[in-house]
Amino acid sequence: MEKYDGYYKYDSDVAKTYESSRESEKHWKQENEFVKNYLKNNNVKNLLDIPIGTGRFFPYYQSVNRITGVDISEDMLEEAKRKMKFGGFSSSMSVHLEIGDIFNLRFDDFYFDVAIVFRLMHLIPAPLLSSAIKELCRVVNKQVVLQTYDPPNKIEIFKKKLTNFVCHKPVITNIIKDEDQPWSHIKAFYHKKLLVNKEFKKNGFLISHYQHLSDYGGCQVGVTIYSRK
Repeated sequence: MEKYDGYYKYDSDVAKTYESSRESEKHWKQENEFVKNYLKNNNVKNLLDIPIGTGRFFPYYQSVNRITGVDISEDMLEEAKRKMKFGGFSSSMSVHLEIGDIFNLRFDDFYFDVAIVFRLMHLIPAPLLSSAIKELCRVVNKQVVLQTYDPPNKIEIFKKKLTNFVCHKPVITNIIKDEDQPWSHIKAFYHKKLLVNKEFKKNGFLISHYQHLSDYGGCQVGVTIYSRK
């Protein structure tokens, strides 16, 4: 069985360059814009950000009363703590960062209004996906905002290869093996939308919104908002 290797892969070297190595990505900017607009248009009082990473979404959390950031990497959390000092959070806001595991969260059932979950699902092997989603849904009362890399479409990849062959242009179709990319330090897994949707439905959540952000390395980057039934 494939194992989740994120426990030891997000070290200090990765954490310090995490944002700078990804900021040029088109969908990085689109993800930021999505979270910004979501928080602007929704009244969220108690929010879980998992994985909080380097705290990239801090600028958009000014309207949230209580923010809990969870990550499995101490080094990533250190970067987030540095950013938190300059985040402009008001004294009335509660911001807490802690080590935590998506498979075993310490919080009570329905503890959070909303969970922001970006750049996590593609790091979880298929056999562990169900338990991760179950635990996430357990602690969320209203909505889960989930970013995903949907599996490459083989037909579309073939079309791109054919087009680029005719036009004499190179094409990158497999992001898993591209060692020049910033995420090459960890193995990635791509789960079909139908499977992910099914797991959320099993745990009482249905799709209330989906937005395709970008095509990236043969994958479709999207964000789905799941709402508790």
